[in-house]
Amino acid sequence: LVVLDINSFLSSEAVGFIGTGVAAVFFGSNYVVTKQVPIGDGIAFQWFMSLGILLVGYMCLFISGDPIWVYPGFIGGALWAAGNAVVPLCISWAGLALPFLLWSITNLLMGWFVGKFGLFGVEPETVPIPWLNDLGPVFGVIALVGYVLVKPTVKPETETKAITPTIDDDNIDKHGSINSYGGYEKGETNEEEILVRENVLITLGSYPVTMATFKRIAAYVIALSVGLLYGVSLAPFQKWYDQQNTETSNALMFVISHYSGIFLMSSAVFIIYAAFKKNRPVLFSNSVLPAMVSGGMWGIAEAAWMVSNGSLGMVVSYPIVAVCPMLINTLWAVLLYREIQGVRNFALLGFAMTMNIC
Repeated sequence: LVVLDINSFLSSEAVGFIGTGVAAVFFGSNYVVTKQVPIGDGIAFQWFMSLGILLVGYMCLFISGDPIWVYPGFIGGALWAAGNAVVPLCISWAGLALPFLLWSITNLLMGWFVGKFGLFGVEPETVPIPWLNDLGPVFGVIALVGYVLVKPTVKPETETKAITPTIDDDNIDKHGSINSYGGYEKGETNEEEILVRENVLITLGSYPVTMATFKRIAAYVIALSVGLLYGVSLAPFQKWYDQQNTETSNALMFVISHYSGIFLMSSAVFIIYAAFKKNRPVLFSNSVLPAMVSGGMWGIAEAAWMVSNGSLGMVVSYPIVAVCPMLINTLWAVLLYREIQGVRNFALLGFAMTMNIC
């Protein structure tokens, strides 16, 4: 009878590289299950997603053999959830492409800097060929730019149906706004009023700008901040892991603390949001299960990332896991949804994939 030593197994270099692959695949796939369901303004969605994450945390609790509750783990999880909560606002104000690129780059660089220079109490990491490792984030940033420049050429017919709820008399309350069961609750439905509001001039420093321009600038600043929060969220784990004996500890012991922090912060955000909306949050019943499945997949990816960070170090695993999910996500768009066509798009995709391999 062979008894598996979970601590030695999870700290091995081979398992670390397997962990980077698992993390990349699940990070790149977790939103595929939500593609054809409405998410509203994203706040209720992120809370149900946090439930799925927490369930995976409890699975890791039992697998780890000797789970622990670490206060810094709550902080790391809360930092990630705080960043995740404002992502819908960034997308609403400035679209997806540029904010996504900004927070992806700052996430990549911040995570790498934490491991490379030992920020926030993490021990500085060394690698056999330092200059080659230094090129990793550079190629990663270039790859991210290439992925963002790839534009879908085919819009699925179901997309509009999925994100635009049917509005009927039962879905409109006495004040004229769409209720929680029917869809988005915008408050103003007059497009002319919205256009006028977006073009109101305000003063930014000594320069007059429109409200729409101000929102875009604010979204870019928020996106950069989101990336920083993502980048430092695993620093508490790495600091804890550096202080452990790998013969008696493993990365999965830390997961439940990290995921509990995510759940608590997501819950706080949802409660504040529900109170602000006067107990009328935008919630779609058909998105609840996909949100939890998406959260579960994210939870598996994050746990695998912790395993790879522990065995390989942040300077090795972070650039790989921060960039490769874009490759997986793009492959879903090409192979499953047939959204990407044209010579230009495939040339950009090939270029970005080459930077990934480098």
